Amino acid sequence: MEGRDIGSVIFPDAAFRFFLHANPAERARRRASEGQQDSIAERDRLDSSRKTAPLACPPGAVSIDTTHRTLAEVVEQMAAPIAARLAAA
Repeated sequence: MEGRDIGSVIFPDAAFRFFLHANPAERARRRASEGQQDSIAERDRLDSSRKTAPLACPPGAVSIDTTHRTLAEVVEQMAAPIAARLAAA
């Protein structure tokens, strides 16, 4: 499941939580390639400063900067801690 509040509000005790982020220019480029135009910086400002459930990387989540990574690289980076924890169990 993905969304801005999933790991911090909806499932704060999930076994695996990841916080994916990229720089605003790259996020704007990706959204434009999907035919969407919006103000990334304004959206981030509003979400980060809201009173209820502000946007933030929750404690214990793995933070992944996707700016210069392909989808396959992001999946690989997410799979590593999952595989390690499952192997230890």
